[in-house]
Amino acid sequence: HEKESWMKTRDGLALASAVAAIALLGAPAAAQGPTVEVLAEGLNAPRGLLVAPDGSIWVAEAGAAGETCMETPRGEACYGPSGAVVKIADGSVERVIEGITSAGAGPEIGGISDIALAEDGSLYLLMNLGDDPAARAGMPPEFASSGWLMKAAADGTTEPFADIAAFETANNPV
Repeated sequence: HEKESWMKTRDGLALASAVAAIALLGAPAAAQGPTVEVLAEGLNAPRGLLVAPDGSIWVAEAGAAGETCMETPRGEACYGPSGAVVKIADGSVERVIEGITSAGAGPEIGGISDIALAEDGSLYLLMNLGDDPAARAGMPPEFASSGWLMKAAADGTTEPFADIAAFETANNPV
């Protein structure tokens, strides 16, 4: 079931469902049922979704892995700079941040997991790791942001803000 759910997300169906749910929140009940409008197609493993105060929709794309491969304790994983942050506004779809590292092993894709917009307009990206933060030491430099909450600048560059993986390792009650 998890694989099926992931595949639906990767195909963009989850994004369509989320956008439809947002549209229905304020829509009056109609006898014919809801109308769904596709706002973006061709997204690479969409994950996090946010609606900004100006009505624009932002999507975190985990990406499509890449062509550089390496052996990991879990088997071969391939990676590349295919992750992005997409802004959907006024009928246009724009990748406002590109080149975020995406990694994949089989059907699993990792990279940017979520996004958040602060009250001051700052954009934050949550990069997944799924491992002990000590594992980063043996990873290629492209994975330096794995497990971090990154703050995005207006020019699309990012900088580390908080080491979420280290915090979780130190404070996870399980």
